[in-house]
Amino acid sequence: MVNYTCIGYNKKKTLRIPESISTIYGISIEEARKIWVTYDRRSLLTGAETPKTFLRNISRAIDTSKTPETLYEEWTKLSLKEENCIDWKLLDFIKNLREKYKIYVMSNAVNIAQEDKLTRTIKSMFDKYFVSYEEGFRKPEKEAFLNVLKKIDCNPENCIFVDDTLININTAKEMKINSIIYKSLEQLKKDIKEIVDK
Repeated sequence: MVNYTCIGYNKKKTLRIPESISTIYGISIEEARKIWVTYDRRSLLTGAETPKTFLRNISRAIDTSKTPETLYEEWTKLSLKEENCIDWKLLDFIKNLREKYKIYVMSNAVNIAQEDKLTRTIKSMFDKYFVSYEEGFRKPEKEAFLNVLKKIDCNPENCIFVDDTLININTAKEMKINSIIYKSLEQLKKDIKEIVDK
């Protein structure tokens, strides 16, 4: 098969939401994780709730003198991507893939620090960038995959989904999408070659 579409990519670890909560509120990571796990994360990740509303809501459970605006500014600064958190070798590989294939990103993201220069540069390296807060769906929901497949007008069997989270891979496999769990760039190259050479 030749007309494959790759959905998804992996970047080096950036600060996750519980780590951000811990930092901006000055609480332990355990307490921040507990708040995040018990919170209705779907509303934040799908854009039904703004980051400022999220901060206002969790501020009720945390003793803080900081305003939601101050917390938002601090979270934005923490969320700005840095050159060293990006896997540039992976992006070079993706650039080469784009010569033959359409490449899309499907990301669970909060609408914070999404328009900085580095993020815009990265987004420009893909044919389309689907983020949960704009689409209204998040991985591993089947609707998130169906939404992207519909928008790119592609059959599942003609796609390759790459992700570093097993639950997302499992949903893609259930939908008959060729799936690769990302572990390393070399492994990814090998797995993609096996799929396209079938």
